[in-house]
Amino acid sequence: FYTLILQAKKQNFTQLYLPTLRLKDTHGSNKKIPFETLFNVSQWNSYYDKSNFPRLVSCDQSHFVDWDCSSRRWRKHKATRPFKSVDAEHLFQVFKRYTMGKGRYVNYTIGATIVKALQPVEKLQQIITSVAAPFSYMALHARVEPDMQHHAVCRDEKER
Repeated sequence: FYTLILQAKKQNFTQLYLPTLRLKDTHGSNKKIPFETLFNVSQWNSYYDKSNFPRLVSCDQSHFVDWDCSSRRWRKHKATRPFKSVDAEHLFQVFKRYTMGKGRYVNYTIGATIVKALQPVEKLQQIITSVAAPFSYMALHARVEPDMQHHAVCRDEKER
């Protein structure tokens, strides 16, 4: 997601198509979870004017001429309305280079603003508050999901 926002800012995109933002459930089902189930879209969209982040929008067929809203399929391979981003693996590789201080987005500093803009939906925020309050909290994402056991990155460093 971070790299997608970097890409959108660099190319002056003002909107991202919300139904394409899905997060993978790695706890057995591999189902895709809609972005708006976990994150507050209104909060994110309020940063359009503050930080020039792209708005997350639903489909408007008059604007998305290269995308079929009803079938959720591309009408042409090299789409421009909406822009068809590269695949997630490429975005991950770009993000890795960015975190090492390399690549085309090295001069972009948006991390702190993304943390402010990307807030959990109210239901999740209540759970977090009930567990973490009154302390500040942070998260350590130790990758123990089943899919990571088969992931090739850092193969020799994994605990089994």
